[in-house]
Amino acid sequence: MKGICRLLIALMIRAPYQFASAGMIATDQTAASAERAALVSQLQAFGVDAASAKERVAAMTDAEARAQKIEIDPAKPLRVSSTNQLPDFKSVVLLLSRQAWASNLEQVPATVIDKGMLRHVPYVSFRCADDYEVNIYGDLEHPAGIEAGVYRKLVDDATANCLSLVGELLGRQGEKDTLQALNLEKDSKTMQGLTFEITPPTAEDAYKGWWISVYSESKLNLARASDEEMRQISVPKASATKEGDWSARELELSRPALANTITFTNKSGLVIRDAEVVRINEGVSLVWRDAGGGGVVKLFDLPPDLRARFGYDHDKSAAVEAAEEAAKARDWQQAQAQARVVQAAKQPEVPSPAVQAAENRATAESFRARGEHRAMLPSADFAAQYGLLAEYNNYDLFFKTFQRHNATIGVVLRFPFFSPTQHARAEAADATALRAKKDAEAAKNQVSEETLRLQRSVEQMAAAQEVAPPASAATASAAPAEPIKPPAPAPAAKYTGFATPESVLYDADGDRYLVSNINGHPADKDNNGFISVLSPDGKVTSLKWIEGGTKGVKLDAPKGTAIVKGVLYVADITVVRTFDAKSGAPKGDIAIAGATFLNDIAAGPDGKVYVSDTGMKKGGANGLEPTGTDAVYVIDKGKPKALAKSSELGAPNGLVVTDKGVVVVTFGSGEVYRIDDKGKKQDASKPPTGQLDGVLSLGDTLLVSSWQGSAVYRGKLGGAFEPALADQKAPADIGYDTKRSRLLVPHFTEDTVEAYDLK
Repeated sequence: MKGICRLLIALMIRAPYQFASAGMIATDQTAASAERAALVSQLQAFGVDAASAKERVAAMTDAEARAQKIEIDPAKPLRVSSTNQLPDFKSVVLLLSRQAWASNLEQVPATVIDKGMLRHVPYVSFRCADDYEVNIYGDLEHPAGIEAGVYRKLVDDATANCLSLVGELLGRQGEKDTLQALNLEKDSKTMQGLTFEITPPTAEDAYKGWWISVYSESKLNLARASDEEMRQISVPKASATKEGDWSARELELSRPALANTITFTNKSGLVIRDAEVVRINEGVSLVWRDAGGGGVVKLFDLPPDLRARFGYDHDKSAAVEAAEEAAKARDWQQAQAQARVVQAAKQPEVPSPAVQAAENRATAESFRARGEHRAMLPSADFAAQYGLLAEYNNYDLFFKTFQRHNATIGVVLRFPFFSPTQHARAEAADATALRAKKDAEAAKNQVSEETLRLQRSVEQMAAAQEVAPPASAATASAAPAEPIKPPAPAPAAKYTGFATPESVLYDADGDRYLVSNINGHPADKDNNGFISVLSPDGKVTSLKWIEGGTKGVKLDAPKGTAIVKGVLYVADITVVRTFDAKSGAPKGDIAIAGATFLNDIAAGPDGKVYVSDTGMKKGGANGLEPTGTDAVYVIDKGKPKALAKSSELGAPNGLVVTDKGVVVVTFGSGEVYRIDDKGKKQDASKPPTGQLDGVLSLGDTLLVSSWQGSAVYRGKLGGAFEPALADQKAPADIGYDTKRSRLLVPHFTEDTVEAYDLK
């Protein structure tokens, strides 16, 4: 194929990172002389004699040779096969040239087709009358497919002209009848190995045109070029004019390029449709945007076909993942060091006990030394004494004069600075006070040195983080600050092979874990949901223990589960389904009138069952949109009634029954609250991040899973919450193994379930 004349052939390849999604056109590396020789042969094939053909080609410049219109002898007979083989290239072009509406017939660059059945099949393309296009796919002698279409003038005459052209190319009446029977809006029929198809302008692979095509699917598959072959024979559309392959006018007439778009499911389980690919971080991730915003998605998280399309590189992605984990560890260490610095910085305000004791001792010794020095100063002591003698004494026998009342007053003068002993005591007190002062300073310096050491550690870690190579372009943009989360421990058990696992329930009677699998969109009533059974030792004992569509089971998109008195209750969009908890046999449904998205289920000690309606339906840019039916229902003896119903409930999701009432966590408003007897919110608080899904109660402590934070938080009703388990992608309705004290986490978008020993 690559050796065929450049004038009549353009082999194509797609390169998604150049010129939108169809940014490559074919090139032929044949020398100019070989190209001219091929052009002479082609002109001869269309009825031009050899001498005239050589003369005409010799007179052309290279550009003229490439832009030369095809001239065909109208008298040349048309060959149409009577078998199910399509006519050859020359017959198609000959017939096209004879159409009254096919004015200004010329070949144009064949723009890459990267979608649909014709993807990567080499073809030649012709434009006429501005808006008509005819394409011939595969081997020119035995084409794999032919299509005709119009771009802007979508009127009856234009579609009829295309239909007539293709009909004349078919050799058998049955084929013509099949063609005429097609619905011109959109249709496809197959007859004896040939497919007849109408593609409307709105189709993904229509390139904004209306098309009628006839092709052999088996021949298209044989003609489809590999990526390597395409890379060798194509050039970017933007550089085609510079390299002289095509003129600017021809490029303008070529099939319009489409934006490079993808449809995928994000980590929240929402379908992102027709998102434009803005940039590809080679082998690792891509940046996308749509009308509702944009983001970054890892190639690993895309379906296999999109991974291959955008060149997913496992080794490079693993390296980036490791770098990101290392960065998380550095951030954690730095944050802990900063916390210690902050704590240490407060030490001057609240001294440590050792520093405080040293300072008190220094103060006491200072006062004692000051007292010893004051004792060396001169002093005067005044003394007074009074005595009263009894009357019955015989003092008069010994004294000439006797008085009962006696008083003495005196002054004592001291000059201790002449005392060597006092001098020694004062000097000893000075030395003791000085030593106590130095001890206090040493204690304070020790604390200051520890603070400085911690500060230096923080600075060193920050500097190391600045010089470390970036993990990837995907992590270059700044993310909102989140609470510090410790790295996740290794799980005690990990289970794989699920299909959108939404909840995990520990069945204490059977000592097993029950996992609900949505297996598709969470709002689709497709009857393909199922319940899995896991053993605590890490084995999936029954992947599809209860399965929709088998044994009389109806199960669309199962979510929350609970067991009450031997009955398994399962929330399923608008109904609560019940099964025998031991055998899995269906026992009936409980319809919830007005509900649109039943989500979690919780059982009370009195046998009542509570179920939440998150108030969503399929639709919107992200796959789900609110309905305003937000509610919490209670089922008592098989009859449901609304406990609380209001759009102010914030898209209620997880439920748990505590001694304080029914506790609710919300996916929309990111709240944790309880509902009182009047259906009002009480004790509302918010964990550090939102998109809350599951909730458990361990005594007065609550465990709450958060999609936005990729974490499980721990806290009390009405109080603050802190991270208990980090690095949890899309943690849905969590469960708890009471026998082993294990937290059970279903990863909604990862199709895994992990069990963690809770400390």
